[in-house]
Amino acid sequence: MDEQLTAEAINVYYKSVCEAYRLGNVESSYNAPIITLLTQFECAARDLSGERRGQTGENIDIKLWHSEEEVTETEPFAGVEVKKVGGIDRRALSQIKTEADRYGNAILTDNLEWRFWRAGDAEMYTGVRLIEVVDGKLVLKEENTELFISLVEEMKVMVNCSPNASIASPTLLNMRQDIAGSSEEKCLYDAYSFGLIPLFCSIKGKEYGNKKALQKNA
Repeated sequence: MDEQLTAEAINVYYKSVCEAYRLGNVESSYNAPIITLLTQFECAARDLSGERRGQTGENIDIKLWHSEEEVTETEPFAGVEVKKVGGIDRRALSQIKTEADRYGNAILTDNLEWRFWRAGDAEMYTGVRLIEVVDGKLVLKEENTELFISLVEEMKVMVNCSPNASIASPTLLNMRQDIAGSSEEKCLYDAYSFGLIPLFCSIKGKEYGNKKALQKNA
């Protein structure tokens, strides 16, 4: 992944979100910008919002695969539930839990916040605010773009991976062993160095609200 291209893609996404918001904040109008953004992470993405039917969680707006080759061969590794700006409500929170259980991983976003969920979790395991509303206008939080990029990348690595599961990646395996048996300070330093703060927070049971303090201390 080219991080410069991804940063540029975030800016393109932000401009598209601003335009969709200006034109009426219609929920479905955000799907295409999100798909364009996520393809920069070398994901294959499909808009399935037109296939909604049946019970809550039966269909999600966007499904993600690791590559185009996987689309017809495997199940998606994650789904994305898209809401209009400011559209995350109780129903959306209930819905995303069902979708996370079905797909293993799920993202809930109203384009302001991106919330990351795993199967079986009662609450999101991490999240980031990428855009905020200031005086009625949308403003990109550029200081959070790097964190957003790392969270999407880590979700791809941590697919179907619980704290007690075996992991193919030596880096993740070493992190898990370190967290289990070493001092919190050393593990936090290692997590920060490898960009695995969300994994550290997940295994240690830290709340997302503590993440900024953790990063600062590292």
